[in-house]
Amino acid sequence: MRRLLPFLVPLALAACSQNPPAQGAGAVDKADAGEAPLAGLWKTTTTVNGRKALGENQTCMAADAPGTGAPEGEAAAAGCTTTSRQARAGGYSYEMVCEQDGVRSVVSGEVRRAARRTTATSTTRMFGPDGKEAAPAATVVVESTFAGPCPAGMKPGDFVQQGVG
Repeated sequence: MRRLLPFLVPLALAACSQNPPAQGAGAVDKADAGEAPLAGLWKTTTTVNGRKALGENQTCMAADAPGTGAPEGEAAAAGCTTTSRQARAGGYSYEMVCEQDGVRSVVSGEVRRAARRTTATSTTRMFGPDGKEAAPAATVVVESTFAGPCPAGMKPGDFVQQGVG
């Protein structure tokens, strides 16, 4: 499990993209969220350290969906606390610390959002109970692009994962 943690944390964060932003100090302000994503079909690819991971997924998004492919729910990840968040042009950057089973992970990332494209980049560094780096840093890039209207039979919230298995 510990060998997988540097990959699972950022991927879990990407999976949190459907969660509404947390309220309070770590909340995403509309001013730093970039343009609102378009309703319709979004195609998302994920790379870990430059290599494709998970295959492509397709998600049908509603007009009022909170985000596309970006870790807006990062503070909601188990054992994680957002330590900083700063507005950037078209998005925001953040850092969070996650602690579980004596392993401490530090995740720093940036989210860039436009109406037709969202890119979330995060780098995770893991440290063991002794404070020494426990694994090489892992960089995850999640890119989502607007593909057009949702196909017939696919409704908002429907998700199709391709290339897994």
